[in-house]
Amino acid sequence: MKTLDKMEANLLLDEIGLKIGSWNQIQTKDQSHIGDWINVQAPRAYLLECAQHCAGWLPKGRWKIFQIDNSTGWIDPVQASLFFGLLYGENYEYNLTDRTFLFNFSASGVQNEKTELLISNLIYVFLLFYSHGHVVSSGSASAQFLGIQDGYIYFCGGDTLLAEELVKQLTKNVVVEPPQWVLDIFCARQDEIYKSP
Repeated sequence: MKTLDKMEANLLLDEIGLKIGSWNQIQTKDQSHIGDWINVQAPRAYLLECAQHCAGWLPKGRWKIFQIDNSTGWIDPVQASLFFGLLYGENYEYNLTDRTFLFNFSASGVQNEKTELLISNLIYVFLLFYSHGHVVSSGSASAQFLGIQDGYIYFCGGDTLLAEELVKQLTKNVVVEPPQWVLDIFCARQDEIYKSP
């Protein structure tokens, strides 16, 4: 993971028809056309599972960006320590002006899985504290990104049918199970543990 300035982020986002706006939000390059979107209030009882499902809605790619907009001010040091502690570990020193975090993916399946789980955990923290952020993948369809605002998830652009199915699942009054991609990671790790001498 590394932080990006606005110019560096916009060079990457330009590939998929997006940019960083004046409020540090991710938006379409031509704000006159926002595209299709659907939103859902994250179920508080299953917030972690919701974050995992939402993270899985974004396609895999060479990179993902987690963007914090100016509505998140990090006034509460506990909230900031949880978010930045996830990013940097226990010996972190962070700059509260950092707003754009780039996650690169490689040929290492295990490292990529850890990165995907980290991104879903960051989404969880933002849902937990009603913070404002955006997540996007280099593999996204044109102008596709995930918005997190005040406990709501916004599925912008991309596969709206998949987003609608996900919203239906998250709004049922039933237990929300982890998505298959998380179960696959868990099962693979369990297999490794039991195979170890």
